[in-house]
Order: sequence, then C-alpha cells, then structure tokens
Amino acid sequence: MSLSRVGVWEAAKWVAKIRDKTCTRCSSSVILQTNMSGGHFGEGGRFGQCEEAAHEYAFLMKVLGES
Repeated sequence: MSLSRVGVWEAAKWVAKIRDKTCTRCSSSVILQTNMSGGHFGEGGRFGQCEEAAHEYAFLMKVLGES
C-alpha cells in the first residue's frame, strides 16, 4: 500500500520544524528516513523487516553512545 496523497515534503517540513525548535545537540538526533516503495508496514520482502530493524538499532546505538 502506498500513500501517494501524502507528499514526502510534509514529513520533511515537520522534521525541519522540530530541528528548529530543539537544541543543537538534540536536533542532530532527529532524522528522516524515507522509503518510496514501502507502505504502512515497511518494505516487505525477505529481508525488509530485518533491514529496517538494523537501521533502528544502529540509530539507537549511536544516540545512546553519545550520552
């Protein structure tokens, strides 16, 4: 399922607003990852969920390692 009615720019504007309102150190932890071929539940496929989980774990390890 694809949400072509919701533009990627809407999420980008939201992230930019959050980055603008937070401190410099915190704003570097706000990221936006887009996937134009995935739907509500992600990419799918054999390794799709594993790759998404790996990205999430890598982000958490980076953020928690900085504290």
